Amino acid sequence: MVSMSKPNILAARDINSRAEFHSDISIPSKTGNPVLDANLFDLAHRFCGEHSPEVVLEMLATTMNAAMDPDAEEHDLKIMSVTIKEMLDADRMFRPFANVRKVTCYGSARTKPDDPSYKIAKKFSREMTKRGYMVITGGGPGIMQACNEGAGEKNSFGLNITLPYEQHPNHVMLNSKKMMNFYYFFTRKLNFLKQTDALVAFTGGFGTMD
Repeated sequence: MVSMSKPNILAARDINSRAEFHSDISIPSKTGNPVLDANLFDLAHRFCGEHSPEVVLEMLATTMNAAMDPDAEEHDLKIMSVTIKEMLDADRMFRPFANVRKVTCYGSARTKPDDPSYKIAKKFSREMTKRGYMVITGGGPGIMQACNEGAGEKNSFGLNITLPYEQHPNHVMLNSKKMMNFYYFFTRKLNFLKQTDALVAFTGGFGTMD
């Protein structure tokens, strides 16, 4: 933590800046560049809204530290960028339904409609909606489709994954606003857990077990 008088870079700001209420401020050294640290500090306090400015400052500083790292590869920066974007998009999709309980259903993408497991999954999801739950699936075929059919589009979410084969959206979630395609498996899997109140595993293979 570096204590200093308000630097000139913050002197001529509009009255909405939280920093304007302090003649002396302490600016954390997050990047090692005093001018950059002052700008990030100002941005975090000015535009954090109702969020903690300290958390926003950490996010901004992490981004700039990655950008300034001479050893960071462009591919690494793209992974970080896509990850943050996917997490934000998912949060925005689920936010209107934050007060509704949800159950995430896993199962094989290859299960056919005449399979007993398909029928059980469809019935299970229908019963869960009657009990006030919404259903989250991978948005694809097989068991995922069965669960979305049982719940109906209104009570369903689909967290799909961009793959060259197999994982196309099922007919229930195809044009739904509660359907999202993820680029990375790890952000998709995180949201399966982050957004739900319960987990159910139907018959499946390695993906279901994972």
